[in-house]
Amino acid sequence: MKRALLLMSIFSIVVFAIVGCRKDPLDYGNVGVLNLGLKRDCQFANKAAIESFDARVTIYYSTEDTIGYNCRFLDADGDGLFSNDLAHSESIYVRREVGFWVGVSAVIQGDTLSGMSDPTRLLYLSGENSALDVEIVLSSGYPRIIVNSDLEINGGSILLYGEVIEGTENLEMYAFALKRGQLSDDEKRFWAKRILTESDMQQLDENDDYLLYDAEPLDTNPNIFVTQLYAQELDSAEYSVVALATLRMDDGDSVPTVIHSPVITMSFPGNGALVGDYVYLDEPSWNGDTVTLSAYYAGNSELYECGFVYGGSDSQLTDTLMCRETSQLFSYDLYNLELTTYYYKAYVKTPDGMFESEIGQFTKPNAYSEPTGYKDGYGYVDLGLPSGLLWAYSNVGASSPIEYGNYYAWGETETKETYDWETYQYCDGSELTQTKYCNDEGFGLNGYTDTLTTLESSDDAASVNWGSNWRMPTQGEMQELVDNCDTTWTSQNGLKGLLFTSRTNGNSIFLPAAGYLYDNNDDGADFNGYYWTSSLDTEYTSFAKFLDFSSGVCNITGTFRNNGFSVRPVCVQSKKKRK
Repeated sequence: MKRALLLMSIFSIVVFAIVGCRKDPLDYGNVGVLNLGLKRDCQFANKAAIESFDARVTIYYSTEDTIGYNCRFLDADGDGLFSNDLAHSESIYVRREVGFWVGVSAVIQGDTLSGMSDPTRLLYLSGENSALDVEIVLSSGYPRIIVNSDLEINGGSILLYGEVIEGTENLEMYAFALKRGQLSDDEKRFWAKRILTESDMQQLDENDDYLLYDAEPLDTNPNIFVTQLYAQELDSAEYSVVALATLRMDDGDSVPTVIHSPVITMSFPGNGALVGDYVYLDEPSWNGDTVTLSAYYAGNSELYECGFVYGGSDSQLTDTLMCRETSQLFSYDLYNLELTTYYYKAYVKTPDGMFESEIGQFTKPNAYSEPTGYKDGYGYVDLGLPSGLLWAYSNVGASSPIEYGNYYAWGETETKETYDWETYQYCDGSELTQTKYCNDEGFGLNGYTDTLTTLESSDDAASVNWGSNWRMPTQGEMQELVDNCDTTWTSQNGLKGLLFTSRTNGNSIFLPAAGYLYDNNDDGADFNGYYWTSSLDTEYTSFAKFLDFSSGVCNITGTFRNNGFSVRPVCVQSKKKRK
């Protein structure tokens, strides 16, 4: 299974200049896999008395002002054998019966940095009746990474480690590339490059012979990075393995940014070589109110059943989720959860018995924003609305968005047991005896009318219960909320409702579908939300404007004002110029 390589995404935004990060040309510092560098001091490596071998010496250098290199070969006593002038990434093949020394001279801007009278650091090469490939890389201060040849096997998974041995602070985004078998000559030339270009990375990503795996640094040691491989994905064979990393540079020049380790050969056990059956959890993923639990069965037995068990603690996994279909990769969608932490594990049933994963956990996140500020002890959320209006975090009578709160008749500020015209504050027992907010004498007590179309603060449930900084929204302000937010029907902590997410700043508020009260009955809870505005319906004086929503509806309309509806307050932002 070929996984996406995240390194590709960095090319368009992270670039650096090779010359810009190069050290002084007389001291190249960290150099290649054999630590062979241009130094004034001659440091001889330890000899190894091994004879008869083939050697291939590859020189790669990356400084733009370097004209060329001269590779010098000396016998075991230090006497010169021959030398060759090399171009970039050129190879020399040498057949020797005894060990020998290799040295490199560089010509930079016309000046020879080293000669026979002032030798470079040398390396003694030898082998034992087998081919020996030697790569000498002259770098310019680049970080260095390697692949750790020690695998860690945990059940059916394999942990592959890499290590940064110099330049940790300049690296980000790690990966591994694996190819079954040995490299071809073309591939050896490809990996002889110290820096990989964007086209190189594209070529690698499109090469089906390579498996690419993202890796992450350890929390305990950022110099070590690791990826998890499943034995099911690999043959029991040798693989050529290389680690990759992107450089984080800030000078703004557009040059490629991927470095890599030397290629090493590693043997992987493959699934057939592992003992037992194993079940592994993948990371849970959220999509709105739904969490997808996923797991992987790394065994060869026939599956009778697979699924998950979960609960509120790791010792009480009491609820079973059985998948409809059995497969090695299986998942289950779970929704309508409370806002808390859950524990779970995966299981499979086979002819050999039941196998379980380790226990994992996940926490349902809030879909709504936390308060961006407080007035009079009540939280508000800034949705970046054109008017600057701030919307309350919760309903009147509720302490959080996942509580329904109180119900109020329009123009009343206290709750009651029965909501009808007989108990309505501004009438004399019937719809046709209204005593306030009445623009039609046919509905007023003894022909009463007035010109009031917006609730006064003394009749505003938000102002009376939360203080003068708060009030109920007008019809226009409720419309502003609808027009400037995306709405999503969702569930929070088991309460269904509508999530309003600002198109301006991404903040959100959750209005639970609390239903309504009429007479002494409740109706519509978990299916409908009804939220008063402070605006009278001027076309029908018995009506007031309210927000009406359900899973497929969200609009502002009018209805009888003696109903008990929810109230979500608003407040005006402090008087300062909005950016």
